Amino acid sequence: MEVTNSLQTRQGLTWIPEEVTNSPQTSQDFIWIPEEVQYHINLWLVIIVRSVLSLFGVISNVVNLRIFYTLGMKERVNFTLFILSAIDFGYCLFTLATSVDFTFIFYNIDETVTQHTVLEVLYIIRACFIDCSSLLVAFISIERCFCVTLPFTFSIHFNARKTKTTIATIIIFILMNYFPFLISVKMKEVTDLKTNKTIFTYEITEFFLIMANLNNYLLGILLAVFCQVSVFVCAVLMHRGLQKSSLVRKSVGHVKSSRPDNTDSEKSTTGNLGLMSGKERRIIKMVIILACLYVPTSLPQIALAFALLLYPDLMVGPLVNVYTISSGLMTLCCTANGSLTIFIYYKYNTNFRKTLLQKIFKLHVL
Repeated sequence: MEVTNSLQTRQGLTWIPEEVTNSPQTSQDFIWIPEEVQYHINLWLVIIVRSVLSLFGVISNVVNLRIFYTLGMKERVNFTLFILSAIDFGYCLFTLATSVDFTFIFYNIDETVTQHTVLEVLYIIRACFIDCSSLLVAFISIERCFCVTLPFTFSIHFNARKTKTTIATIIIFILMNYFPFLISVKMKEVTDLKTNKTIFTYEITEFFLIMANLNNYLLGILLAVFCQVSVFVCAVLMHRGLQKSSLVRKSVGHVKSSRPDNTDSEKSTTGNLGLMSGKERRIIKMVIILACLYVPTSLPQIALAFALLLYPDLMVGPLVNVYTISSGLMTLCCTANGSLTIFIYYKYNTNFRKTLLQKIFKLHVL
C-alpha cells in the first residue's frame, strides 16, 4: 500500500488507516501518544478549528467572487483573482465536507457507505483544487514580477487573451491528472461484522495505484517545489522592484522641486524611468502579501511529501501517530491559505474595499 499511502498523504489523512489496525504490529511498536491527547487533537484540530476556518473560507470566498464580479472581468487583475477565489472556495468547501465526514467516523455514526470511502473521494477532489490554486498563485506572481522587472516588454508577454489561455491550460492540466482517480474508484459490497449490515466501500485497482504514484511525484513534489520556488523568487524580485521605484520617485520629486521650469524633454525622460502608478504599486504589494501567505502555508505539504519519499512506511510504521497530527496541521495550513485572502484584498485593493463597504452599507440600511 506504499503508493496509496503517498496519495493519502497529499490529501491530509487524519486517522490511522485500516492497514495499520489490521497489521501484526502491536501498539508498543508505535510512538505512543495518550488516547486523551489524540481525542482532543481530533476534536479541536479537525472537527472544530478546521470546520470553523473552512466555513469562514467558504463565506469569505463567496464575498470575493461577488465583489470581483461586480467590479467586472475586463480588468486582468480582477479576472485572475476571481478565478483564484473560485478555486479557494472549492477547496474550503471540500475541506468543510471532509471535516463533517470525519465527524461521522469520530462518533461512529451508522453508515451505508464507509466514511473512509467518502473521505477518499473528497480528498481527491480537494487536492485537485489546491494544486490549481498553487499553480495560479505561481502564475500571478510571475506575471506581476514581469510587470516590475520588465515593464516595457510586459504587454508583449502578458495580455488578457494570453492570461485567459494560461489559466484555462492550468485548470485542464490539473483535471487531466485527477480525472483518472475518480473514474478508477470502484465500489464493492462488504458486510459490517459489528452491525451485520451490507455497506459499500471502495476497491483500490492497479490503475488507481499507478495514477497515485504519478500524481504524488508529478504534482505532490515536482509541481509543489516549482510553485514554492517561483513564488518566493518572484516575491523577492517584486519587493526589490518596489524599493527601486520608491527611490526613482524620490529622485524625480527632488528634480521637479529644484527645477520648476522643466522642459517637455525632461518630463518625457522622467516618464521612462520605470515609475509605477499608485494603483500598480498596490497591486504589486497585494501579490507580495499573497506570496507571503502562500509560501509558509504550503511548506508543510512539501515537507510531508518528502518525508514520505524518504520513509515510505510513514503511515503504517512506528511514526503513524506523529503522521496523523502532522497531516492535520498541513491541511489546516492549506485551509488558512484559501480562507484569509479576503483581508489581503480588502487592505490593498481600493476598488474591492469600496465596493464591499458599499454593499455592507446597503445591507445595513435595509
